[in-house]
Amino acid sequence: MQTGFPVDLRGESIARRDHAGPYGDVEMKAARIIERATGAQVVLQDDNVGPPKPDLRLEYGDGRRGIGEVVTVTDPARAAETMAFAHGGLDIVDDNLRWQWWITAPARVDRRRLREVLVPVLADMEVAGERPPALGPINMATAGPGVLRLLDLGVTEVAANDRAGDQAGHVRWQPEGAGGTLEVDIEAFHVWLAAFLAKPLAQSKLNKLAGVPGEIERHLFVGVSWSAPWPVVRLLDREVDALPFREPALPESASHLWVWGCELPGRALAWWPECGWLDVQRHWLAD
Repeated sequence: MQTGFPVDLRGESIARRDHAGPYGDVEMKAARIIERATGAQVVLQDDNVGPPKPDLRLEYGDGRRGIGEVVTVTDPARAAETMAFAHGGLDIVDDNLRWQWWITAPARVDRRRLREVLVPVLADMEVAGERPPALGPINMATAGPGVLRLLDLGVTEVAANDRAGDQAGHVRWQPEGAGGTLEVDIEAFHVWLAAFLAKPLAQSKLNKLAGVPGEIERHLFVGVSWSAPWPVVRLLDREVDALPFREPALPESASHLWVWGCELPGRALAWWPECGWLDVQRHWLAD
């Protein structure tokens, strides 16, 4: 059996829709991760035709079978921001500007209003010679009048290059990143995970897994965006080696759990009943 290459039965329209999502085709990425880690052939099978099906079907060479459900942890504002940045929808090129600019704004900012007034504000700053040299949190005590106007519009960071060359007039929007201490807080991860598994979104996926009878594996795959608390995002950073230390409170409807940082992307962690928590990237069975 060739593994590492999931079979996609969703149909072209569904695959195209999922690929255009804010984090790409998370179902396909989940299938790829599960297949490479378990050695099973993974089939993306939910084509929205007939009775609902689990997102994934697993078929092992030794006859074992499994199913899987995929869920993404995000919020509408974060998803909209991520999609806009992924498609370059927030960048501006304007002939009225002579410098190259970078601005940072959070997901909640009124982007339409900001776009309408941004170029005139930046142009006034150029005329006044008000050039912030590097991105950093705006300090109201030292900021110039133009920067304060941007702050009032929701901008949190701004910088400019007055020797822009062929990049003159380009305004690059930087997403406001998640951040916090570099220390890994595994207890906070466990608290978040327990709360997430009890929420309706996760429960709907678990109920779908429970609806398939038989002695099979039941996998819940959770894609985590930067809308999650910082300790969760930090634990999923590829530079981190630490692993969770407690068994997740999974109901009988789920035998395996996967938690993957889907926005950078980050690393994938998994909990399997036979071995506990593991860093999936270090246990590939297929390329």
